[in-house]
Amino acid sequence: MIPKVGDVYCVYAEELQQYVACQVTGLKQTEGKTSDTLASVLQLDWTGDQLPNEIQLHQMKPLICNFYFWNDRVAHSFVHANVPPQYELAGNIPPLYTEETNTYGGGWPIGESSIASVNGKVSMRSEEHSSNKLRMMTKKSWLAIV
Repeated sequence: MIPKVGDVYCVYAEELQQYVACQVTGLKQTEGKTSDTLASVLQLDWTGDQLPNEIQLHQMKPLICNFYFWNDRVAHSFVHANVPPQYELAGNIPPLYTEETNTYGGGWPIGESSIASVNGKVSMRSEEHSSNKLRMMTKKSWLAIV
């Protein structure tokens, strides 16, 4: 299924034991079949025990990353537009980030950039102070792969 611009999808992240969210901010046609369409996907600074309600959906913010060579950078990349089956559509809101990305990812995000790890060397924050605290992982850790 090809998403629409503004669609917010959630997927359960095993490492967090919570849902994480991402938003489709654009679609890019490539030469060839519809399956070659790319979606620019923005990771959002949100986690929850269940899918977001309408109020939470409108309070979401882009996830801002600060680790390694990422300094105040959004987690935003092109991926194949076909939505993986485990992703659930939470709603559609105007895109939270309108700049085009020049990053290409290997697949839809599953919360990698939402996990603070490596002895506190990785920090995340939203554009505005977020009351949503990210959980530290005790054993396994994930890092965003760019």
